[in-house]
Amino acid sequence: MHNIIILTILGFTLNSCCKCSSLDKNEISSLSIGDWGNQEQIGNNIKLVYHYKNQLNDTLGLKLGLRVHLPEHPLYRTDPPQIFNFDDPIKWEVIINDTSTYFIDTFEFEKCCKDNSLKSYNINTTKYNSEIIRINI
Repeated sequence: MHNIIILTILGFTLNSCCKCSSLDKNEISSLSIGDWGNQEQIGNNIKLVYHYKNQLNDTLGLKLGLRVHLPEHPLYRTDPPQIFNFDDPIKWEVIINDTSTYFIDTFEFEKCCKDNSLKSYNINTTKYNSEIIRINI
């Protein structure tokens, strides 16, 4: 009887720490835009604008990164590379070629062991449940 109780407690302890393959929010430094077939349409003029409560903005350039992690989808990083700011801005704005605008906000994270992994976010008010920020063109 004691063995069953110990195994049950051990099983509960091991299962309470999920197995996350995603990055902690303090490690996310890229987002996906479009796919490899429409990169000419997307071009090289991509900006990420952080909008803050005090109506100030920070604008960063995004550049196409190397084919890593998601070879079927292009990943864009800030130039120079830095971790994305999820805590201070009230929303993000991604501007492609000064014509297409995508607002990203309502980031939700889930505690996974010691990490806070991205669970969902909104793009132009549509909710996406994903650990990777992806803008479909």
